[in-house]
Amino acid sequence: MSDYERSQSYADALERYYGGRQSVMAARLEVAEAWLSRQLALARLPEELAAAYGSVRDMAELHARKLRPLLAVPETGEKVLAAARDLAAERAGGHARTGPQVLAALLAAARPPAAEPPVPKIYGADAETGITATPRGGTLRLEFAETLSRKEFDAAIRDFVLDRFGGDAD
Repeated sequence: MSDYERSQSYADALERYYGGRQSVMAARLEVAEAWLSRQLALARLPEELAAAYGSVRDMAELHARKLRPLLAVPETGEKVLAAARDLAAERAGGHARTGPQVLAALLAAARPPAAEPPVPKIYGADAETGITATPRGGTLRLEFAETLSRKEFDAAIRDFVLDRFGGDAD
């Protein structure tokens, strides 16, 4: 029996035999309430998530632990559910992923898009004979080759100053 199937059985028994009282069920089963709560969390995941997996045997309690906080926030929850629907469609098309792959795809859907890396700008003839300016969190990092001559440095700095501040560099 898979974690998911077991969790479904626990959820059914909780309502059927214990009137929804989790503490009573935990005491009767002689398990910690926290453990039972984690098992029930898996059963309470939206069915859209179960459909994303190749098999319910691929769903583990750990998956619920990682996905529930994301589902609790409307913005990330909808992204996770949309990804689950996409994965279910892929699965229906014959492309099933493993449990860890499904979990990774669902978690990735909730992450904000990666910021574009800062684009360095080169002043002077090229990176070998000039200065590279790279934005870094509110500052600007200037780099140049250790072998840069004084003449090349002066020309690159002049280009930099003109670009940044306009007007005459003198």
